[in-house]
Amino acid sequence: MKHVLSLSFVRRGNCHGDHMKCSVLFAVAVFAFSTRSITAQEAPQTKLKPADAVMTLPFNSAGYVRELSDSRVIFMMMDSLKSYQDPTKQYMVVADMKSRRMDRLPEWPLADLRALAADTSLLPVGGGWVFTNGTKVLGMLEATNPVVVAAQSLIGADSMGFLVALRNQRRDSADVVRVNRSTAEVEQLVRIKRSPILPPGPAPMYNGVQERVVYTFDGWLGVLRTAPYRVDWRSPAGKWTLGKPIPVPIVRFDDRERQAYIAVRPVLLGEFAPTSPPKTWPEFVEHSTGSPTPIPTPDGKMLVSRTPTADFPGTRYDVVNREGVVERQIVIGEREEIIGFGAKSVYVRFGRRDRTDVRLERHPWP
Repeated sequence: MKHVLSLSFVRRGNCHGDHMKCSVLFAVAVFAFSTRSITAQEAPQTKLKPADAVMTLPFNSAGYVRELSDSRVIFMMMDSLKSYQDPTKQYMVVADMKSRRMDRLPEWPLADLRALAADTSLLPVGGGWVFTNGTKVLGMLEATNPVVVAAQSLIGADSMGFLVALRNQRRDSADVVRVNRSTAEVEQLVRIKRSPILPPGPAPMYNGVQERVVYTFDGWLGVLRTAPYRVDWRSPAGKWTLGKPIPVPIVRFDDRERQAYIAVRPVLLGEFAPTSPPKTWPEFVEHSTGSPTPIPTPDGKMLVSRTPTADFPGTRYDVVNREGVVERQIVIGEREEIIGFGAKSVYVRFGRRDRTDVRLERHPWP
C-alpha cells in the first residue's frame, strides 16, 4: 500500500546568509526517523560514477560550485570554523581540479553567485548586481535599476533573456515571476507556500518546509511541492505539466530515531551542536526538507534531497524528470553532499559533517 506523507515538517533555523552552515544545521535537524511500520515503493537506487578529479580543501567551506567552460570551478572559501563569524576571513576562489591549484579572486565580492549564459555570472551585492565573465569582474547594476528592482529576490536566469525571481513575499506564500531583462516587464507564473517568517532569536526546531523552484537555462520552471510531494513543470511556452504525488514512506519519530538523532548531533554540528535534547518532537517528518536542494541538473531534471533516517543514514537524492516522475534515486555517503553541476559533471563535497578530511570531488554526469 502506498502512502504520501504531508504531516509534520522540519525548518532550517536562524542561519540566514550562511548557506554552508544552514546546510549542516538543516541536515542534523531532519536526521533520525523510522520507516519500519509503513513503506512505499521507492525508485531504483544508483551510485555516482567514480570521481575523475579530487581536490583537498583546508576547511569544510565549499558551498555552491560554479563550473566554467575550461573546467575550472568558482566557490566560496574560508580558513577555519571561526571564519563563519568573520567575513574578512571568507573569500571567493577559482580552482583547477586537475592541477589542484587554487587562487583567490580579490576583486570578487563575497556573495552567492547565479550562473548566466556561457561563463557569465551574477552576484547580488548591496541590493545591486555585480556581473562577471570567467574570473573577471565586468561591472555592476545599481539597486535602483528597474530590472534589479523587479527581480530583487533572484532565483535564476535562462538563455533567452529572462530572469525568475520571488515577489510579494508574504508570511505563508510568495509569487514566482518572470522578468524581461531588456524591459523589466514582470509576468506572474505561480504562487508557492513558504515557512512562517520568525523573529530573530531562538526558534522552534520544527516549523515547516517551504516549496521551492528551479529555473533552467532552456527556460523551464520546476516547482517542488510539499503537500503532497510532487514536482510541477512549466515550459517556456507556458504549458504546465502537473506531476502526480510521489509515493514516499511515512516516517515515524520513535524512540530509536530520537536516540539516533541525539547521538549524531555532535558529529554533524561540532561546535554548533546543542547540549540538550529538543523539548518537543514531531510525530512524523516530511520526506524532504527542500533545502539545500532542489538543484537543476544539466540534463534538465530536478535533484531533490531526501531526509536521512536511522535505517537509511546515507545522503539520498530523487532525480525527477519533466513529467514529474522520479527516474532514480542517487545514494552517496553520510558525509557527502552534492553542491553543484557542470556541463557533464556533478560536484560532491566530502567531509561536511565532521570537518576533517575535507575534499571536493568531480564525478561524470549522468
